[in-house]
Amino acid sequence: MHLYRPKVPVCVAMGCSGVALAIQLAAVIGTGWMVYKNTYSVYSYFSEEGLFRYCKEITEICYTYDERKGPSDWAKYCQLFSILSLGAMFSSCLLGILHIFRQETQALTHLAAGVNGVAVVYIAVEVGVFAGETKDMVIDTASLTVSYGYCFYLSIVAGVLSVVTAILYVVGRVPVRQ
Repeated sequence: MHLYRPKVPVCVAMGCSGVALAIQLAAVIGTGWMVYKNTYSVYSYFSEEGLFRYCKEITEICYTYDERKGPSDWAKYCQLFSILSLGAMFSSCLLGILHIFRQETQALTHLAAGVNGVAVVYIAVEVGVFAGETKDMVIDTASLTVSYGYCFYLSIVAGVLSVVTAILYVVGRVPVRQ
């Protein structure tokens, strides 16, 4: 089987796609979507909530959400769209790899750009719903701080990388003039 070298923008898009997938995977499995810090005199107590589980510093144990008291409907939508975005990003990586095995890749590049566009929409819904439902919880006082954690921001970075990936696939699709 003959291997082909894709255009430079497509190669960069393939790399961005892989990095975006890794970042979004870390955001989805992490517990840092919401971070709580309670301060009592000299002691600080931390806890974190993720999309699928939460952790408490005092017990040093992470828990999954209880089926009876499980996540609310909006949190289930965030979970759904996070998984859908991972699927779209994984598909983008596979489409990028297929560029190596095909000489004619115009349609494949167009499909890869579209899949990244879908991933961007999924991440925008995921982050938008999460921010919309938790914006009233964000607080910073002397004894209590509630803020968005690293996973929230990682998901935004993955969305931005997916936009860059889609643009690079479109740029890589344009025929080179000679």
